[in-house]
Amino acid sequence: MLATVHRKSHAGTGLGPRDRPDREIDTMNTRHLVTLAILLATPAATIAAAPAAKAETILSTAGVDGGLVLHLRCGDGTLTAALRANPRLVVRGLDADQENIATARKHIRAAGIYGPAAVRQWDGDYLPYAADMVDLVVAGSDPGIDEKEILRVLAPRGVYLKREANEWKKTVKPRPKD
Repeated sequence: MLATVHRKSHAGTGLGPRDRPDREIDTMNTRHLVTLAILLATPAATIAAAPAAKAETILSTAGVDGGLVLHLRCGDGTLTAALRANPRLVVRGLDADQENIATARKHIRAAGIYGPAAVRQWDGDYLPYAADMVDLVVAGSDPGIDEKEILRVLAPRGVYLKREANEWKKTVKPRPKD
């Protein structure tokens, strides 16, 4: 909501038009209007494209186009949903925060992909998956769990992508020796 500016007369005070105290409020309102105009002019598709582009980068970096994808600390679920880039992918998001889980579920339902993509609350102690089950684990800079546990759930030749600085660090679980 924009503030109403009441103009005062500054005649005889020695204040010029640029020295008026209400000029700061005018400038603030102008900045808010410009920001609002930019946001309204940005198509929703452009805003929604960011998670899809990030998911595309993740999947191509990992070399994964099918299987079970695990997204650790999934936040609001926008990236989790975007990781469900094709019908061959099943995506599961884990997060400790109940508000994040609720928001992620709403987002995934709104995208019409609940089932193939889902989220659940996670305490961070262990990953709720059997050994050698997951094809791709995606995590930010702090996955919230020991890497040994991540490697436990990864299938042989499964990929763990961890965000470090502005790059994805890729770890591939080796095949067991015969």
